[in-house]
Amino acid sequence: MHAHPLSGRVSSAVAGAGFPRVLFWVGLAVVAGIRVLWFVSYLYVARSRSPFTLLTSDLYQGGDDQRRLTVHQGVAAETNRMADTSLLVGTLALAAWTALFAVADQAPASHVSPASRTLLLVGAAVLIAVPIFFRIPDRHTTYIGRRSGQYIGFSAVGLAFASIANDLLGGSAGYLIAAVGALALVVRDVLDTAGEIRDERELLKPPGPAPKATAQTLPESG
Repeated sequence: MHAHPLSGRVSSAVAGAGFPRVLFWVGLAVVAGIRVLWFVSYLYVARSRSPFTLLTSDLYQGGDDQRRLTVHQGVAAETNRMADTSLLVGTLALAAWTALFAVADQAPASHVSPASRTLLLVGAAVLIAVPIFFRIPDRHTTYIGRRSGQYIGFSAVGLAFASIANDLLGGSAGYLIAAVGALALVVRDVLDTAGEIRDERELLKPPGPAPKATAQTLPESG
């Protein structure tokens, strides 16, 4: 007696139903939202300093011209490394999505839900697109954009793996892994972004008034 063709999909849905999949999307929305809040906060704090043309190295400059050049080159190199990392992880995530999509009708890939594959594809798309969109290395909006896009993409890929664990394991084990993984990713990124907002506000804080010169009593000549 042959099983109904839909029975495999139904059993897969039941097995992966432990953790509500909508919560993965809520977590990703929280991560994206806090990163957008960082950008809005930067535009507000830097409103008097041409925020769209301000260089990241300008926030750390001090000393002579050689020091400023060194900081500029270091910031540009760090921003480029973020782009390379995003493109590498994005390419790997896209390859994983392609493999899962190609064998979606075969076990164990048939147990992976469309939501999990979509999260993986979203992560790959964000990681690949962000370095292309933000292209000027030392501009601070590029730094914020690349760093935000990198962590949104990382979070989407991490949530995809948590969702896949939920799909494949099911039951209490799948629920626990999915819940802990999703919560850890979201909380970590919220805390990291809050720290970046705080540090950036300190760097962009206008200098206080210069101390008033105090009159000094000259010694009387003999």
